[in-house]
Amino acid sequence: MHPLIAAHVENKKFHHAYLFCGDFEVCKKTAFKLAEEIFGSENTELERKRKDGNFAVKLEANPDFFYGEFDLFSINDSHYLINWAATKPFSGGKKVFAAAVSAFNGESSNALLKTFEEANEGVHFIFMVSNVEMLIPALRSRLSIIELIGKEENGEIKELCEKFMRSLPSKRTTDIVKKLTAEKTEKQTIIDFLNGLELFSQDRLDDGNDKEKAVKALSELARCRKYVFDRAASHKIILEHLALVLPKF
Repeated sequence: MHPLIAAHVENKKFHHAYLFCGDFEVCKKTAFKLAEEIFGSENTELERKRKDGNFAVKLEANPDFFYGEFDLFSINDSHYLINWAATKPFSGGKKVFAAAVSAFNGESSNALLKTFEEANEGVHFIFMVSNVEMLIPALRSRLSIIELIGKEENGEIKELCEKFMRSLPSKRTTDIVKKLTAEKTEKQTIIDFLNGLELFSQDRLDDGNDKEKAVKALSELARCRKYVFDRAASHKIILEHLALVLPKF
């Protein structure tokens, strides 16, 4: 399991909307596993049985779970999702909508913006695509984007994130931000870096000394994600802002 997703599972703190990008089979397997964890997290006894290996969440029989595969996610599909998300769960307090999509059009993407911005509590969305660029920037900004291509964790990014969070603002700017923005950086690199910072913070939620810092960091990272895909956004400015406002651990 991707380390960021594993951290969400461990802390039972799930994003309301995920975008898995990469190999279809890896994305689908991860989406189903995440859905099982989301449903399992709402029931302590059920969660205990799951950890003991005596229980498996049966997604196929769960009326609060939807899975579909779409060649084109149309405006009608968007309307179905919006109506589905607005209804109360049949049991418990969780609903999960998972969809593997080959293409979106502008009309269907725009229709989803408000739903993803103001999702009902307990409703989670998992979209699976081959390329993150198929979604409009405004929609991407509302999703937690995770690349799943079956490769090993990027050790260099992890090391940079660790150094970033343990450095003073001036050191962050002169060393790490400068390195990441010295050349034309791919958006995916910035996304991976933000994911790494979030993972670092998630890992410290259970630490009494660092919990307050971790909560502050996660809140600021969530806010900054919205600007990564804006056409006029400067990755350098976003990273410099984070260098100044994220707490030092």
